[in-house]
Amino acid sequence: TVQNRLIEVEKLSAIGMLVSGIAHELNNPLTSIIGYTDLLYGKASDDRDRKKLEKIASEAQRAVRIVKNLSTFARESKADKSLIDINDLLRQVLKFKGRDFVLSNIRIVEKFSPGSMHAMANPAQMEQVFLNIINNAEHALKLIHGEKVITLETVSKDDWIEVRVKDNGPGISEEHLKKIFFPFFTTKDVGRGTGLGLSICYGIVDEHRGKIYAESESGRGATFVVKLPARRESARDAKLEMGSERIESGVLSGKKILIVDDEQAVQELVSEFLSIHGIIVEEASNGVDALDKVKADDYDLIIADIKMPVLSGISLYNIVREQYPALMSRFIFITGDSVNEETNQFIHQSGRPFLLKPFSSDDLYRVVYSFFFRTQP
Repeated sequence: TVQNRLIEVEKLSAIGMLVSGIAHELNNPLTSIIGYTDLLYGKASDDRDRKKLEKIASEAQRAVRIVKNLSTFARESKADKSLIDINDLLRQVLKFKGRDFVLSNIRIVEKFSPGSMHAMANPAQMEQVFLNIINNAEHALKLIHGEKVITLETVSKDDWIEVRVKDNGPGISEEHLKKIFFPFFTTKDVGRGTGLGLSICYGIVDEHRGKIYAESESGRGATFVVKLPARRESARDAKLEMGSERIESGVLSGKKILIVDDEQAVQELVSEFLSIHGIIVEEASNGVDALDKVKADDYDLIIADIKMPVLSGISLYNIVREQYPALMSRFIFITGDSVNEETNQFIHQSGRPFLLKPFSSDDLYRVVYSFFFRTQP
């Protein structure tokens, strides 16, 4: 009924708000875990210690992917796109699902095209699409006995990249095949699915100007096909990517930067990251403390978290813009709340550089380096 649909929508809205808060809270400790692991790895001389740190980093990145998927679910606005390799993305998803496949006795067959498989897409959103399709295949295979196989194939055809995910499960009836992308349609038992997974996938692929459909017959497995516009990697793309690696060491020595973050661990981590490069760093735990420091001293750059108690990064920026207009162009924002519409709107309107939590030392230094040597007049 319409009333039941409205109740479902309200539930999803509440879940979205909950997910947004969880993602924000998790991004702060993940920033510290990834950051300090990065610092220790650079100082480690024993191979055994390095391998342990690599394991910590790998598990932290796994948590990051989970948070990204949660954030993508909760996000209502369109996400930014970048040039990605679809084969690499699929390998990440398979790695993420590796333990589940072992427990479910599922064999994975990879048939990836060796050619260029680049597309302009949002990585987190496309991860969500393929993860959802693979999860559905895994669920279907639980209904059969004998060998269980999921085959992933990528093909470049004309101006399209085609991804085919095939399982040898029970298949989908003709009647259900017509409805699988409809919102709230599900063949799962009550409480085991909202019926929104494939409809969300359809919306994401459509927003990427792609196509998604399924091919199946009852008793003969199912194949889900995702087609995305291909993007041929140009010499300019390659040059930009290579150029981003060439960052001169020591050129920021002597720069004075104020880091503003209510998370002490993140504050100390950023300070240590930047101090390694000879940068003079001062710290503030909230916007009020930051204003006191701005009144007393001049800074080449202010790195501020957006969500803080007492005085937020947004309020801090607005006050500085009015009272110290020369400093408004010296802001870089960091945030673990990429889902919140107010946050996204502010970042867009301010036009200032920003960095999403969690980030590595390299991520931070690139943004700071770019601020001084690429974005400044």
